[in-house]
Amino acid sequence: MAKQMEQVTRLQQLEALEQQLAKALESASLIITELSKDKSTSKQAECQIQAFIKSMESVDSGFQQLIGYLITVATAQPHEGSSYASHKDLHMSYHRQEHIKSRLSELDRLRNQHLHKSDDPKFDLSQ
Repeated sequence: MAKQMEQVTRLQQLEALEQQLAKALESASLIITELSKDKSTSKQAECQIQAFIKSMESVDSGFQQLIGYLITVATAQPHEGSSYASHKDLHMSYHRQEHIKSRLSELDRLRNQHLHKSDDPKFDLSQ
């Protein structure tokens, strides 16, 4: 349930960023309209430029936060909701287990081979 709420929150953050980006594009449109006028006022254009810059800084900050989260997820660093690290550990445990089994089988084979040689009458240690 908490994981689902986190996903909803992330989607809401993306929607908010989309709205902020739309406002920034609106500001850019107003700037272009103002600058294309024959008698544009630099004070009004300056205010619109400042609104655009503020909108873009807000959008940039939001995307940086979301990208940071995605980097954390992708690099398997511990965080809520991730099971990648656990899956990786489990896979490595299975790999180690198979390696140990193969080594034990090899040692058992060598032990049996040695025991059979010692039972052989040609292999006498008393001489």
